[in-house]
Amino acid sequence: MSLHATMVLFAAGLALAGWAAWQERRQRDLGELPLLPPLPILILGVIIMLVAVAHLVSLWTGVPLKSRFAR
Repeated sequence: MSLHATMVLFAAGLALAGWAAWQERRQRDLGELPLLPPLPILILGVIIMLVAVAHLVSLWTGVPLKSRFAR
């Protein structure tokens, strides 16, 4: 994956997490529930950003990502 695609993936994760955080903090009337639960979407956005940052570090340093558990 190229640098451009990784940056787009990071921006998408940031936008997803930002939207979910805004939805979580938004004031609602009693009994009004959101259509989508914002907490799992927030967690997904943060995971996407962490993976993208790890891939950016591997692109910038030239050292590929290695799993600690793969042999």
